[in-house]
Amino acid sequence: MTQTPDEIVIYTPDFCGKCGSDIHQLHSEFVGKRQVIDIPVVQPFYVEHQVYKKTCSCGHQTCGSYPKNINAPISYGANTESLIGYLFARQYVPFNRIKEMLNDTFGLPISEGGIHELLNRLSQKAAPA
Repeated sequence: MTQTPDEIVIYTPDFCGKCGSDIHQLHSEFVGKRQVIDIPVVQPFYVEHQVYKKTCSCGHQTCGSYPKNINAPISYGANTESLIGYLFARQYVPFNRIKEMLNDTFGLPISEGGIHELLNRLSQKAAPA
């Protein structure tokens, strides 16, 4: 058990279990506790990057630019990339099962080709090591 739970739910009776009298305002005495450990719902977190342009009084238009690593209309982030790398290289999970797990568990749509591409990127990043 942890001393610092994330949530505490308190159960106090409002009515007497024998005569049915209203007891909700009476002092409560602590009897015991139980804890449930669970994993929070994990779902994809989408970040949209928008680029705008401005027109100067001289007539020149200057356009904002995307960050260096945002180079496609849709891409997967570093956490997704790391999880796929871990599942494949450390847990030896095949592509089709990684795809199934990401879709079923996280609602994350990805193809086997997408998984292959992410693993290629990870390999390139790891090459210097």
